Amino acid sequence: METGAAARASIGAQPGKGARRHLLTAMNDEPNPLRPAAPRRWLPPLVLAVLGVGIGAAAWHWELARRPRPAPPVAEDPMSDAVIRRALEAAGAEGERTEKARWVDEVPGVDLAALSPARREVFLRFANAERCTCDCGYTLAGCRNYDPDCDVSLPMVRALLDSVRRGLTGPVIGLREPPARRR
Repeated sequence: METGAAARASIGAQPGKGARRHLLTAMNDEPNPLRPAAPRRWLPPLVLAVLGVGIGAAAWHWELARRPRPAPPVAEDPMSDAVIRRALEAAGAEGERTEKARWVDEVPGVDLAALSPARREVFLRFANAERCTCDCGYTLAGCRNYDPDCDVSLPMVRALLDSVRRGLTGPVIGLREPPARRR
């Protein structure tokens, strides 16, 4: 490191106040390991900006976590009447559906004369509301009328009749009513 006149000569300045300023500037440009580095002026704004972004992201995430999430869609039972009805309507089978769901007052294979009028009504409402499980699409009463040889509907109808005779059936509220009673 040059000092004194040699430093002034290397800078090309004349002795005096201006030369001293150039000398100090030239000497300050060199790193000094004993003196700590000058603080960077861009560091505090950068720290504040990063801190602000972090706080903003945390607040946004917290707000999203507080919002109630919509319930996931409930899968519809593939064997429900609504699904079957929509599928038949889409296939243009409305006439067939109404025929298969037609109200039936007489059920072959069972004797309804032994039932009281109230129990007969309960039996007919259940038999005309429940679908046969033989994949015919008819109600139990309809399947017995249109397919008297069905091996599935006869045991089901007999079990229903036995339940009605014993008084084991629940209330008929919400079950299908005979056509004359519809509003």
